Amino acid sequence: MLEYIILGYLFTAPMTENAIRSHILIQIKPFYMVTQGSLYPALKRMVTKQYIVLRPIDSTSKQKQYYITDKGRDHFMKWMEQPVRISQDYTAQLLRVFFAGNLAPDARERMLTEFEMNTMIDLQKLEVMTDTSQGMSDLSSKEFFQRATLYFGIFTLRGSLKWCQSLKKGIDLKEFL
Repeated sequence: MLEYIILGYLFTAPMTENAIRSHILIQIKPFYMVTQGSLYPALKRMVTKQYIVLRPIDSTSKQKQYYITDKGRDHFMKWMEQPVRISQDYTAQLLRVFFAGNLAPDARERMLTEFEMNTMIDLQKLEVMTDTSQGMSDLSSKEFFQRATLYFGIFTLRGSLKWCQSLKKGIDLKEFL
C-alpha cells in the first residue's frame, strides 16, 4: 500500500524524501498506519522496480528528489482503476466483535471500551484536520477528493462510535438501518 501512496504523491509533482514523509504524516497517517522505518526501504524497492527515479533538483543542488516514471504511472493507474472495496483488515477486526458473545461480560466490556476509546482518538485526529472555512465547490479536483475522503473517515468513525456505544448499552440497533 505504501508504494501506491508514494506514487500518488509523485503523480502530482516530484518530491524529496522529507516532503513525502511530511505529507504522509499529515494526510495519510490518520487513514493508514505507516511506520517510521518503512519509507526508505519502500523508496529503494520502487527505484529498483523502476517506478520512480532519484535525481538532483537542479544542476547546482546537492538535494535530490523522486520522480515518477512512465512505468510507475502505469502501475499506479492500474491500481486506481480497480474497484474500491472496504478493507479486508477492517472486516477481520469486526469479526472479533461478531464473536464477542463468546467472551465473559467483563472481557466483552473491555473490548468494546477499548474500541470506543480508540475510535474517539482516531475521530479527534480527523476532526482536527477539517477546514470548514472553504466550501467543497471552491476546491480543486485533487483537494475535493482528499476532503471527501477525510469526511468519509469522520462519518464512518462517528457511526462506529454510536454503534459501539449502543452495543455497550444493549440498545436495539434497528434504528440505524
